[in-house]
Amino acid sequence: MAATQGATRPIRLLIVEDMATDARLIQFLLDEAGRPIASDHVSSMQAAVHALADASYDLALLDLGLPDGFGLENIQRLKGLAPELAIIVMTGLDDEQTARSAQERGAQGYLVKGSVTDGHELLTHIEAALASSVGELEAGPGDSNLRLGIECNGEGVITGWGEDVEQVMGFSADRMLGQPMDCLIPAARRDEIALIDGRIRRGQSVREFETQRLHADGRERDVSLSVFPLSGADAGPAGSRTMIRDITELKRDRADAMQLAAIVESSQDVIIAITLDGIITHWNPGAQNILGYSAENTKGQPFTMLIPGERHRRAREMLEQARRGQPVTRFDGRMQRNDGSEVDVSISLTPVRDRDGGLVGAAIVASDITERKQAELALEREVAERTTANRELQATLDQLRDAQDQLVQAEKMASLGGLVAGVAHEINTPVGVGVTAASHLRIKLEDLQRAYAEGQLKRSQLDHFMENADQATHIVLSNLRRASELIQSFKQVAVDQSSSERRRFRLREYIDEILLSLKPRIKRSNVTVEVDCDPALELNSVPGAYSQIFTNLVLNSLLHGYEAQQTGCIRLRADIQGQTLVVDYRDDGQGMDAETLSRIFDPFFTTKRGSGGSGLGMHVVYNLITQKLRGKVRVESRPGQGMHLQMRLPIDLEQETTHG
Repeated sequence: MAATQGATRPIRLLIVEDMATDARLIQFLLDEAGRPIASDHVSSMQAAVHALADASYDLALLDLGLPDGFGLENIQRLKGLAPELAIIVMTGLDDEQTARSAQERGAQGYLVKGSVTDGHELLTHIEAALASSVGELEAGPGDSNLRLGIECNGEGVITGWGEDVEQVMGFSADRMLGQPMDCLIPAARRDEIALIDGRIRRGQSVREFETQRLHADGRERDVSLSVFPLSGADAGPAGSRTMIRDITELKRDRADAMQLAAIVESSQDVIIAITLDGIITHWNPGAQNILGYSAENTKGQPFTMLIPGERHRRAREMLEQARRGQPVTRFDGRMQRNDGSEVDVSISLTPVRDRDGGLVGAAIVASDITERKQAELALEREVAERTTANRELQATLDQLRDAQDQLVQAEKMASLGGLVAGVAHEINTPVGVGVTAASHLRIKLEDLQRAYAEGQLKRSQLDHFMENADQATHIVLSNLRRASELIQSFKQVAVDQSSSERRRFRLREYIDEILLSLKPRIKRSNVTVEVDCDPALELNSVPGAYSQIFTNLVLNSLLHGYEAQQTGCIRLRADIQGQTLVVDYRDDGQGMDAETLSRIFDPFFTTKRGSGGSGLGMHVVYNLITQKLRGKVRVESRPGQGMHLQMRLPIDLEQETTHG
């Protein structure tokens, strides 16, 4: 096992990292670790899968931001392929929640790039991960399972077909005996053949590997495989036995549970689960925000602790209704905070049943209605003060206009905030790599100075230092240049977004800078952006307005035009017709119906309320085009056919303003 290997055998290490400079730095540190380490480097998940099929590794250093990977799911995929493999995540993302999630999914360590500056320190993390890694049990199924699973000979031909497999896959034994095992594998899963065969040849098993196999009805079925080598008379395995389990319903339940958990955890309302005896079993962050209690202080306590004393009778009536399986519809009440104060809430209770329909508890949902109550009191005061209603109404209208102006300004600042987040994300990796390389060089310099001061400096030591210094300074310089280029590019866009000044600029170059600031958001989607614009096209206009327009258009398409993980393409084309700039912006997303299209520029109108939509993005776009830039805009869209927005703008805003 990886955790008990002797120090005489080199540690077999797989570096899964798409940035070549980061991988070189890791190997550079490993060379100084003081222990034999045999490392291989791959730059994608697909390459990692093939590497695990061809060889055995003790540990993988895994980057989460791979071009063909899915973040934390990479951990589960590698663990499914090689259960005995220890994994340390190395990423530029310094986030405690992500670190905890990585460990929950099977990682033995989580390191932020730039935090490890010495090879011995990195070796300490590696040895700790190997020590905590649980080795894979190599024993195969016993004799009691001879009629279960799929048995194959050394050539991969099916020689045994259990009744359990017939129930899962739909094929009879008569039909499958003598057939190659590969006939059950979908085309998209063919890369698993080499992996499984390679592990079986080495006498290793595959445990609870979630994948897909072809059912007799022609459709792909979600299954979990456990594959064990079968011993032969000669050395090495004579074949394999595959235990197969249908997990279609399990994956559906898992997805539903994850979606429900995400909804509960992200809800701003109080959501509490209780037993039929009224004991709290679940407490969401919304409950902590509104009531002040932490989950640790409430779980295991009676939910009546949240109800003011004069309302305990109503609470007991709610619990009795839950025991009878009857829901309690929403009503206005009060709940008690941790500090003893009370908050106005709208409460409902729903009985919770298990899969068989049995009552197992209840869910309480409470919304903070403090603002609503305050509004009701304000309305009552307004009715009582009828003689001053007209003056107060005018004041309210003025406040609403001010609020709208402030919200529009907030939308602009939110765009600038997104730019700042993009800067931080993009320069984090080169700066982190530079810090690591510089710190390592400093350590080596101190070693050299110490040897010189003690009169023990050798030429070989000086040569080794010069070689290290050359590599480290090259890494520092290349990464600092990379960070400098990013900062210079973002700087102009940031200045323009907060300014309304007019100047001359090249449109294509400016669009590229805007898209660079949006790169982190675009990268999280499966949508590409294509630009068709003459690099020499020059405008005399307000670049800040163009920045806000294109930023809002791209973010609007990503939020509203495409579902999660949906692939697509945004196309932006700009050319000159006389003294007019014509910009055609298209996406191939899900489009809009006629009602949505008719309200697309209305302030505060959004189809994604509560999911990131403010309802001001397209309103800001319309005002900038028609007022700030003195242009015209029209939009076309149909459901399932994407969206087309065309802008017609003057190429010289100064001349247009003078003539206008």
